Amino acid sequence: MSRKQNWYIGRYVRAVSGFLPCSGKVKKPLLDALRAQAEEYIEGGGDAAALEQRFGMPQQVAAAWVDEMDTSELLAELHIHRRIVMVVALVLAAAMVIFTGVLVWQQYMIHKDLSGWNEEIITVYKTTEMRESTE
Repeated sequence: MSRKQNWYIGRYVRAVSGFLPCSGKVKKPLLDALRAQAEEYIEGGGDAAALEQRFGMPQQVAAAWVDEMDTSELLAELHIHRRIVMVVALVLAAAMVIFTGVLVWQQYMIHKDLSGWNEEIITVYKTTEMRESTE
């Protein structure tokens, strides 16, 4: 199989993968089966650029697999997906709060330096010791 044909197969399988709402563990056997079917089709003389015509649009293929999935399994996968999205959103929000805090602190320090609030005055007194001689 040529490199170009592998590229078409990989692109089609990735497109289908993007529409499947499940984890990588569940996707892998489905996508491996799809890749094997696509390779058989191409080895049988099919056109690699016409995979969508042969198997259908990626959305259609993913929808067919989702329809075959058990409802409880699908709901569990969607719940995990929702949890991952929530964690990513919280991490991004926390990063934005920290970044904003750092910017505000920098602006405060710049303002303090420019307005003279941060001047340090050091006074050095010269001290001399006088000793009495006992001679």
